[in-house]
Amino acid sequence: MKKIIAILIAAAVAAGCTSVRPSPIQQACYNVDYQYLTIEFSDGSRYRYLDVPAAVFEGLHIAESRGAYFNLQIRNQYAARNLNLSTGR
Repeated sequence: MKKIIAILIAAAVAAGCTSVRPSPIQQACYNVDYQYLTIEFSDGSRYRYLDVPAAVFEGLHIAESRGAYFNLQIRNQYAARNLNLSTGR
């Protein structure tokens, strides 16, 4: 079972994006080359978190509560940029 989960996580990281079950997080995308995580929230806001290790994205992907994981492991832990401000949305 652990091997299957590891393969699924690797596939998600390779693909770069994952949809999220009902959660305040609508979608999360990870850029392996530049190590940034882009999160779109259910209210339509989008933020890019910089210098995020792949393991953090993997943790978000498998977390039982993605909102709780985000609050503990990502929010206020990494520099963030509001993408809505740069697009005028």
